[in-house]
Amino acid sequence: MAVLRKAGLVTTGYGRLYKLAAHLQPEANGSRLDLGHCVLKLDAEF
Repeated sequence: MAVLRKAGLVTTGYGRLYKLAAHLQPEANGSRLDLGHCVLKLDAEF
């Protein structure tokens, strides 16, 4: 996580929680995250 934080991809939140940097937030429908060099598809199947 330290490497991701130094690269500006995540920020630290409350306690030991991390969140995506503001410029990496998913699209409005929340199913895709475009990182520029790759696209992550986020499925919520439980």
